Amino acid sequence: MVTVILLLAALTVYGLLEYRAHRFHLRSIPVRIHVNGTRGKSSITRLIAAGLRAGERRVVAKTTGTKPRIILEDGREIPIDVLGRPLKRRRPLPNARRIVQQPSAEGIAQDHAEAEHIVAR
Repeated sequence: MVTVILLLAALTVYGLLEYRAHRFHLRSIPVRIHVNGTRGKSSITRLIAAGLRAGERRVVAKTTGTKPRIILEDGREIPIDVLGRPLKRRRPLPNARRIVQQPSAEGIAQDHAEAEHIVAR
């Protein structure tokens, strides 16, 4: 019984620390754009990212769906794979900024049918 209580306490502390780190990382991204809708979210996300890049902003974009991708600051796209397989479920990409070559992005545009957390470092 003591083991279960200790394990529960450890998981609670870990969860609280993870939440605090998540909120800190969210605050480090000054602009976040969420694209919502039924159709065309990936196209709109690419257009928004391209427009912001044309305005000389450093932007990272993320699209989800059948072909989830990270769109880097220079416009290159990297497919999101998990253990060598394409990502099937929609879930947040941890440490999104690590994928970017530059250490800081000014904004992240993403598409998703529901609100989703982006964790960036």
